Amino acid sequence: MLRFIFALFLACAALHVTDSARAAALDLAPCVDPATIIEAGGTVSDKQLAVAQSACARLLQSTQDEKLLTWLKAAASNLASEAKRRSKN
Repeated sequence: MLRFIFALFLACAALHVTDSARAAALDLAPCVDPATIIEAGGTVSDKQLAVAQSACARLLQSTQDEKLLTWLKAAASNLASEAKRRSKN
């Protein structure tokens, strides 16, 4: 019986971690998705670009995870390059 309770506890903990990771991924999407589209050669609207830059700035200020910061900085850099390119045209 003790093994069953422990297995149930581990299963619930795994589901909680998965839900947290899924929520975190959804929060990153407004920043990372447009940056990925641009990097792949696709296009995003000016409005999407502005929203993505704002989301990246907000996320960069709110996170302290080094791996996540590296990822966000790369996305922000791609978005800034695209904004600069568009402002020249």
